[in-house]
Amino acid sequence: MGKLDLVKEHLARFRESEEEFMYTGVILAGDHDSQVVLSTWTTMPLDTVSPKSPPPSEEREIWDWLWTSVRINWSQFSERTGLNISRLQKVFEPLRSNRLLYPDGTIPEHAKGVLTSEVLKAMKSSSRKT
Repeated sequence: MGKLDLVKEHLARFRESEEEFMYTGVILAGDHDSQVVLSTWTTMPLDTVSPKSPPPSEEREIWDWLWTSVRINWSQFSERTGLNISRLQKVFEPLRSNRLLYPDGTIPEHAKGVLTSEVLKAMKSSSRKT
C-alpha cells in the first residue's frame, strides 16, 4: 500500500470517528474570518503529495502527518478569502488543529451545520434592516 493510500485510509478513519464538538459553534459563531476560511477551504484546489515518512502511531501525530500530504497555495487562498496571508494562516491553524478542516479540502458535517446556521442568521439580520 502506497503512502497516499495510507493518507486516504487514515483520513477515512478520522471522518468515521468524527464527533460533533461543542466548541465548533464557539469557534465559528460571530467570527467572520473563520467562517470565510472554512467556506473557502471547500473550493480550494489542493496539490496532494506523498508524505516523506510512514504514518506515526499516535492519533495526534497522525493528524499532523496527514497534513504533510497537502500543498496549499496561500496566495490563491488569500485572494479568495480577502485576508492577507499572515491573518489567513493565523485563522487557519486553529481550524486545522481542531479538525474543522480536513486535508482533502472538505469540512466535517457538524461544521457545515454551524456554518449554514451562521449564514441563515446573517441573512435574517440583514433582511430585518431593509
